[in-house]
Amino acid sequence: MGALLFEMKFDGTIMRDWISYLAAYDGIDWVWVEELAATFVGDFSKENFRLGVFIDVKTFPCHELLCEMLQVHIPIWYAWCPVGCVPPHTHWTMIDDHTPASTDMATILTYYTKPTSFIAHP
Repeated sequence: MGALLFEMKFDGTIMRDWISYLAAYDGIDWVWVEELAATFVGDFSKENFRLGVFIDVKTFPCHELLCEMLQVHIPIWYAWCPVGCVPPHTHWTMIDDHTPASTDMATILTYYTKPTSFIAHP
């Protein structure tokens, strides 16, 4: 997460500030951080696919961190709420604009038309 605190270059290069930030922690060797930064871990270009992160929208505390993760192309999976419950609003437009109307399976199925062919199945 230290990389998110510094301005990123989107050409795949590593920022010296990121390496310095991580290497400043006790027990973390500068050479190890430089070698780590030279791998896919330090590559924040769009071509480097990330596994992503799960966010519980009810408890995620930091709008700025979410913005930074989106900026460096980290896929985000939102855990809205248990099935059948009303999804919460965060008052953060970037999340609330994508809040599902319902998590009730019967309601969700009404959004789709039934297939007209026995070959096509939902």
